Amino acid sequence: MKAVIIAGGLGTRLRPVTYEMPKHLIPVQGKPFLEYTIETLKKGGVDEIYISIGYLADKLKAHLGDGGKFGVKIHYLIEDKPLGTGGWMNLVGRNDFKGDFVVLNGDDLCDIDIASFVAFHKKNKGLMTIALKEIDNVKGFGVIELEGDKISRFLYGQDAENAASKCVSIGYYVFNEKIFDFLPDKEVVSLENDLQKVLAEKGLLYGFKTDAQWFGIGTFEIWERAIKEWRKK
Repeated sequence: MKAVIIAGGLGTRLRPVTYEMPKHLIPVQGKPFLEYTIETLKKGGVDEIYISIGYLADKLKAHLGDGGKFGVKIHYLIEDKPLGTGGWMNLVGRNDFKGDFVVLNGDDLCDIDIASFVAFHKKNKGLMTIALKEIDNVKGFGVIELEGDKISRFLYGQDAENAASKCVSIGYYVFNEKIFDFLPDKEVVSLENDLQKVLAEKGLLYGFKTDAQWFGIGTFEIWERAIKEWRKK
C-alpha cells in the first residue's frame, strides 16, 4: 500500500529552530518525529511513501534517504513553491496510485491504527475518509458533523464552538484513486476547500473516529507537550 506525506510547510511558528532544520525532523523523545510517522505507516501495511517537500528539502532527503533504513521505499515530490495541502496531486501520475492509499499531514504526530482506518474506508466505499478525534476545547478548530459515518458539515469560528459535535480532523486521510477525477484545474490546491466540501455534498466523504494520541506539532507549546506525553498513556 502507498502513502503520501504532505511536508512542504515552512514551520514559521517554530523559528528560529526551523531556520536550519526542517520542522518534520525536530526531535520528540530523542528522534525526529517524522520517523514515528513512517513507523506507524509501515506497521499499518504501507511499504511505499511519497513525501511532498519544499523548504529545506535537501536536508529532509539527506536524513531519510530512499527509506531503506526504515524498511520502506521513499519517493520525493519537490514543491518549488507552496502548493497548498493538495498541490502534490499535480506532481504525481494518476497511474501511480491504484485503489486506496493513505494521505497525511506531516505536521501531525499520531499513533492511529492505519490498518483499521483503511478497513473502515474500504467498507464504506467512499472517495475520501478523514480521521477524526473528539476534543474538549474546539476553539480555533474547524468542527466536523456526521450523519452516520458520512461527513455532513464543516463548521468554523463561533458556529464550531457552539456545535454539538466535538470532532476535528487530525490530518490523516484515506483516498480512493477516483479522487483525481475531482481535482480542480489549478496549481495550488486546498484539500479542505477544493475537495472535501465537494465530496461531502455528493455523499462521498466519510469520517473515522479514533481515540489515538495526536499532536499537531506547529508551536513550541505543542512540541513541548509531545515530548512530555508521547506514548506515555
